[in-house]
Amino acid sequence: MKVFKLILPLVITLAGCGSTPTQVVVAPDFIQTNELPLNISQISLAVKDLRASKHLVQILKEGQAANLFNSQQPISEIIENTLADALKSRNISIDNTAQPAITVSVEKALVNVEQQTLKYKSNSDLLVNVDVQTALGKMTKSYHHKGTSEGALKADIAVLGRDFNQALTKVLNQILTDQELFNYINQ
Repeated sequence: MKVFKLILPLVITLAGCGSTPTQVVVAPDFIQTNELPLNISQISLAVKDLRASKHLVQILKEGQAANLFNSQQPISEIIENTLADALKSRNISIDNTAQPAITVSVEKALVNVEQQTLKYKSNSDLLVNVDVQTALGKMTKSYHHKGTSEGALKADIAVLGRDFNQALTKVLNQILTDQELFNYINQ
């Protein structure tokens, strides 16, 4: 009985250490915008999440319901904050009544994981559309990133989150270094 009293707290403590995270930490890398050639002092910025399902990661195991993981805050807020910080670092203020107006629409943002007994395979898909409205008209551009990875044993949410963050950083960098987009804004 004494052994049971000593082992039970240890088992409970160890069981708590192995808990699976319930959210994906989305934190794209800081985007350096030294080359941001915009001739404006203010801009309107809005980000919309148009996905039907708002989770970022789904892990599928044969014969089981999918495990779904969301980000710690809405992906639209994360993208808007990241882009706003990049623009503000170049002394461009955000004003929702300003022209030009940029609307970023998240069409796809998903890491789909197929979990098998001793390995997993993940496919990530990120699609973002950017609409720029100026006094002269409207321009729309799409930015897309697809990736795959494989690993041994069980998929790690932290690794999947890191991979998603790298993809999101690449897409945001594509937007912030798109010369055609800047030329249109500067008209």
